Amino acid sequence: MPLSLLQFFLEFGCNAATRHTLSDGGVHIMFVQRQCHLPPITLKSRYLITKFGLWLFLIMGIFRPLTIGPACALEITSHIKYYYVARDSSVTLNCEFVLYSENLGHMDIECYFTSAEPQNGIASLTITDLKLTDSGTYQCKVKKLPEIGIKNFILSVMERPSMPVCYMDGEAVAGEDLRLRCRSSQGTPPMDYRWSKTSGNQKLPHTAVADTIGGDLYLDKITESDTGTYLCTVLNLVGIEECELELSFPPPLTMYYVYVTIAAAIVSVVLVIIIAVIFHRHRKETEEEFSNEILEDELPPHTCAISMICLFMQKTMEKNMTNNDVRNADGEGHEEDKVSVP
Repeated sequence: MPLSLLQFFLEFGCNAATRHTLSDGGVHIMFVQRQCHLPPITLKSRYLITKFGLWLFLIMGIFRPLTIGPACALEITSHIKYYYVARDSSVTLNCEFVLYSENLGHMDIECYFTSAEPQNGIASLTITDLKLTDSGTYQCKVKKLPEIGIKNFILSVMERPSMPVCYMDGEAVAGEDLRLRCRSSQGTPPMDYRWSKTSGNQKLPHTAVADTIGGDLYLDKITESDTGTYLCTVLNLVGIEECELELSFPPPLTMYYVYVTIAAAIVSVVLVIIIAVIFHRHRKETEEEFSNEILEDELPPHTCAISMICLFMQKTMEKNMTNNDVRNADGEGHEEDKVSVP
């Protein structure tokens, strides 16, 4: 018999706290003697204890299957606890169970299950058209007395990232530092920003530093090899979006002057056309004013010069007629004076 079993029987039923050590035939036995007035330990008594222990273990081994049943007759086997789902989508909370015994009582499942026959081991819950307010803890409880199975699910409804906007902070100048920016206005954090190059050697410059949280990409002393198309990807647990940015140097200064000259010429032509139209309208209005002053029995002038000559001649004739009338009146007056004098 093992020493641990012998020590168990020696300690069973005693209350003392005094340790004793016995040696017999090279066998070392240590036990705790409690205040129970045990008789002295002899080889005979040790033999009886050993024999009794063997019979006890034999009886326990025979009757154990009859007295101890399975640890749990009902078990929920779903292992997924956390669900991360996008807004406006649907989700199924898997609640699958197994019955280890058919001698259990009536089954009661406290949830809206998707299976028409929950006896098949499926008591899942489906939620459609999810809203942000649907986030929370859900519990699936399967009862088949006397057993109860409980499973908790944590549902997180999140907002997908919106389409990001890519742009440069400043102007690309060779030999200068540059910051590329990427911003998504909507989305449930945490959101991760990732930059990549999709043209040329398709590798980011070795001096590039990316801010995965803020969405910025820092380029140190850019060169011609750094130009190309850059791709920004923003993602969270439920969605992913991306945008592109073209990095290139501005045209040389001589071409800039050419562009400015062309633009100035176009503006000058437009101004000349506008001035010509205004002058034409003003001249037309002037001609109409002169034509309104012509007498009704005279022919209308065809040009501005003829109109002015006609007007001048008309005014001259009117003035001459006025002078003649005045002279005639003066002559008649003198004749009357002469006649009246005796």
